Amino acid sequence: MIRGIAPYVATSWMAMFYFGLTLGRFLGGFLVMRLTDRQMVRLGQGLMLLGIIIIALPFNALLLPGLLLMGFGASPIFPNILLGTPSRFGVRYNSAMIGFQMSFAYAGISFLPPIFGVVGTTVGYVFFPLFLAVLLGGMITASTMLYRRFPEQSK
Repeated sequence: MIRGIAPYVATSWMAMFYFGLTLGRFLGGFLVMRLTDRQMVRLGQGLMLLGIIIIALPFNALLLPGLLLMGFGASPIFPNILLGTPSRFGVRYNSAMIGFQMSFAYAGISFLPPIFGVVGTTVGYVFFPLFLAVLLGGMITASTMLYRRFPEQSK
């Protein structure tokens, strides 16, 4: 039991992340008419950071809103990164770059949960927000480097 929450309860709370992801994808469809793909990615990253901060706070009542916010923030990132691929890399390399992005996404989905499982059982699950923050920091760094390399906007 971590933070006084039974594992079966914590597992069911993860549904809030997926609810936020679904809600964010729906609402993101309307936002994309006003914002560029780059702005959508940055907005998502900011919301994820806020969600991580909320989850890191020692108040269990904030875990559900934090998970919802993280899902909501995660929702526009992947679709909008893919959306900007043709304008950054050109039509010639579009399919190769999207394949590259997809393979990294699936590798992350496959390997990061077990990696954190090992870290969590060894060091402690209290480091989950830090683990997420490090991953988010890597994503922000990579997207910043990409946006500097390809400054033109896709819209």
